[in-house]
Amino acid sequence: DIVPALFKGGEVPLPWVGAMGVPSRNGLEIMYIVPGSPAYRAGLEPGDIITHVADRETLHLRDIHRHLLDLSPDSLVGFRWIRQGKEMDGLIKLELRPNRPLEKAIERDIRENLLVPLYGMRAEKSGMAGFEQNYIITRIYSGFTADETGLSPNDPFSIRDWTIEEDKGYAAVRIRVKKRKAGFIESVIQLAAYLEPANFF
Repeated sequence: DIVPALFKGGEVPLPWVGAMGVPSRNGLEIMYIVPGSPAYRAGLEPGDIITHVADRETLHLRDIHRHLLDLSPDSLVGFRWIRQGKEMDGLIKLELRPNRPLEKAIERDIRENLLVPLYGMRAEKSGMAGFEQNYIITRIYSGFTADETGLSPNDPFSIRDWTIEEDKGYAAVRIRVKKRKAGFIESVIQLAAYLEPANFF
């Protein structure tokens, strides 16, 4: 859709909401929101399911990308979403999409929250062991690195170290984990991901 504009030369300004989404039964489920983004300021939350953008049905990522391409980065747009079974409406003021949305997340969010947009796993703290913070996986999103590595909900883990190479466009985290699928035998694995996931909008 933007090829004609690209042929005219220069950059094509694209709007963004500042969230990542995955398809669900009723619409597009929000899995992550960048702090300080339009979605954050509008009060959207992870778990909300977007059903309409500008009164147009939105069931897939391609739908919302197509709807947003028709708008300028400073547009005020109506959104409809479902939260815990209740339908809600609100206005979101779009912004100019960053070249790499995840870099904004890295600047603004704490590392443990970045496990969701980078590797597709949600976790919560489960206590300390000495000076080490322990976590437990609460959700794995299908098709992301954590899923492909064989991690699953209720796997306990701790973070050993992070590597974020913005110049090279990737991030990696090394974790010590007891995989349920491996009989809870402890192992150390590394998860890696590019800083340009397609799920942002």
